[in-house]
Amino acid sequence: MAKLLKKQRGYFYVTKKGREMIKEEAAGELYAFLFRIHFSKLCLSYMDTLPESYEFQASIGYSLHMLSETPDDWLEKDWIEDKIMLPQIRELIREQHPKRDFSLDILYRRLLLPLQEFGLVEIEYEDSGNCWEGLKRIRKTPLFDMFLSFDFSKTGIEKVAEDLSSYDFQQN
Repeated sequence: MAKLLKKQRGYFYVTKKGREMIKEEAAGELYAFLFRIHFSKLCLSYMDTLPESYEFQASIGYSLHMLSETPDDWLEKDWIEDKIMLPQIRELIREQHPKRDFSLDILYRRLLLPLQEFGLVEIEYEDSGNCWEGLKRIRKTPLFDMFLSFDFSKTGIEKVAEDLSSYDFQQN
């Protein structure tokens, strides 16, 4: 998906783009690029056996923003349940699967675990293992706030107008 590798005759080869991005000086760019690919192009439903929830993936920006607004302290499981997932998405998942509430499992597998893999959150578990049921609390790492920021100072239409004003229609 990232087009950093290509497969030819049964072998993987690094693409030109891949060679550029694996240079040490491009490490931050590669990290940010892979983060964007993971959460925007990769269908997160393919990563586990839980039901599909494209709505959850579309709302991940909300969840990331809610995490960014939290203090750097540990966040207890009850707080995570109530605050990180957009309530309408949680309700929609419950309506789609009335026999079992998959919403917290989806939150854990498709957001919290990948954030842990990216080094953006730490997860602490109780004795019952590495799963949502065993999750005790999470906290952002210092990298989280250095990597992710949100700017709501401009409305969507102002941003579009600004982008269009700098666009050269003659050349493009």
